[in-house]
Amino acid sequence: MRVTRKTFLRMAGATAAATIAGARARAQPADDDFAPRVLLLIQEYDRQGNHRTGSRADAASGQWLITEMRRWGVRGTLERFALDRVEPVPSFVQFRNRRVEGVPLFDGTFTGADGAYGRLGLPGEAADFALVRSDDPRYPELRRAGRHAGLVVITVGARDGLTALDAPAFANPFGPPVLQVGSDQAAFLEAQAREKPDVRLVADATREKGEALNVVARVPGRDPGLPPAVFVAGRSAWYQGASERGGALVCWIEVLRTLAAGRPVRDCVFVATSGEELGHAGLRAFLAARPDVAQAARGWLVFGSNLGAAQAEGNVLAASADELDALVTDALTGGGIAVDARVPRGEAPEGAAAVLREAGAAYVSISGRGNPLARTAADRWPRAVDANAVVKYARAFVTVARQRAGA
Repeated sequence: MRVTRKTFLRMAGATAAATIAGARARAQPADDDFAPRVLLLIQEYDRQGNHRTGSRADAASGQWLITEMRRWGVRGTLERFALDRVEPVPSFVQFRNRRVEGVPLFDGTFTGADGAYGRLGLPGEAADFALVRSDDPRYPELRRAGRHAGLVVITVGARDGLTALDAPAFANPFGPPVLQVGSDQAAFLEAQAREKPDVRLVADATREKGEALNVVARVPGRDPGLPPAVFVAGRSAWYQGASERGGALVCWIEVLRTLAAGRPVRDCVFVATSGEELGHAGLRAFLAARPDVAQAARGWLVFGSNLGAAQAEGNVLAASADELDALVTDALTGGGIAVDARVPRGEAPEGAAAVLREAGAAYVSISGRGNPLARTAADRWPRAVDANAVVKYARAFVTVARQRAGA
């Protein structure tokens, strides 16, 4: 499998057949247009391309949300934040007669263009480079321990090919250089590693000063003295992210549309962040610019990843308090969606909720679990999305938002 900078950044697969043009022609859709509107929104998000942070598609999705908000009478802003963009260059592990190409890990170090030379072996062996699968429990320790000069990681997903790994330590890269390769190369690489061949490892990229965008909007409340309610969704992904991010963004848009029409009691702040795959860089930038907002808000509702993913293995709820847990649970179950798992109170959640917990915010988050198409080029509309589930989530969150905002 050839994974170059060009293929990594370009659109994956065919353009979605339907567009949002018909929806945009309607000034104020009736409630019976709810489901068709939801589905058109996901199709539009998918059509934009690979939503990697700071990319053209990432910027396009931000402008798209601004346009959608204008339809409901809400003036949104694009808030820029600095980001050292990583641009992959040709990276590979070179054997005597074969080259396996891949992508460097974005929160690791890099080899430089010349690469490094040494022997490739298996974890625990005396080798310069170790071959390990991304689901191997030894992988995190191999990154931390520094026993090897480099790692080759076979990324494991639902289908053969590259399943890009997120970079939670993007702001503070660590460990040896890591080359991510597709699972379709596993048999060859594992056979080679048992022989401990001499190889050349190139896991390289450039870092460039750049920026990315958060989308921020405020629906004013009738009593601005009350603590605001905050609604957060991520909008960046390695690829199209139709199921990884599309469902959450639809819920975010539908809640904004509803509250804008209903004149809520309290101010409602909406944030659609970039940088989700890079340690939630956008959410961190939003909080850094507003050091008091995390704890001042009445509560943060996080529309997590993989909501309505067709192949998800249920969902998981994380909440900082019983009241917030009950609020979302009641709305979901009332709308025909069971809560399948919970993060025990007091334990650290994953995703954006983890960032909010660090900031001392009150939060509730619901995310899909085990979506095998997340972080792959196969995460496309319509195959990756359970349209009926997305509609149910959106309706449930509208109920939550009305109760939370007093609309």
